[in-house]
Amino acid sequence: MNAPAKKASIPAKTEKPAAFVFGKRPETISGKVEFPLPDGSMATLNCTFRYRTRKEFGELWDDVANTAVRLATEQQEQSAKSDGDASKFTYAYMYERGDAANAENAMKYLVSWGDENPPVTKESLNELFDQAPGASAALWDAYRSLCTCLLYTSDAADEEDSV
Repeated sequence: MNAPAKKASIPAKTEKPAAFVFGKRPETISGKVEFPLPDGSMATLNCTFRYRTRKEFGELWDDVANTAVRLATEQQEQSAKSDGDASKFTYAYMYERGDAANAENAMKYLVSWGDENPPVTKESLNELFDQAPGASAALWDAYRSLCTCLLYTSDAADEEDSV
């Protein structure tokens, strides 16, 4: 006896959302930033940064580099014009101007660094960069990685890795 043949059922086509949508961009991106403190311990900040495409990040980097060149030129010109000791080159002035420039630049990309910390301002950044010299480079390196490589270091990624 032959059983009646069953009709093969074709699964209904389900709409899968697109993996990527052009033009849909986040306002911010997040990442952890670690840097050494003077006592030898490590500080960890959960930072929120302004999102930039790679091209936009390149434009920011040009701006940051031009700030560094401008500062170096100003310092050279000041040293060349100096008649008295008061206007000669000093490392104290170089560090002060460097920290101020780094703080100004960080304001262009850093949105927040956690509610437990003081608000992100030029003054708070300047104080941080003076007291923890590795902080400026750590913030920039984390932001550069997020904008150019999208290497997220968020809590969600950490939890996913530990499962």
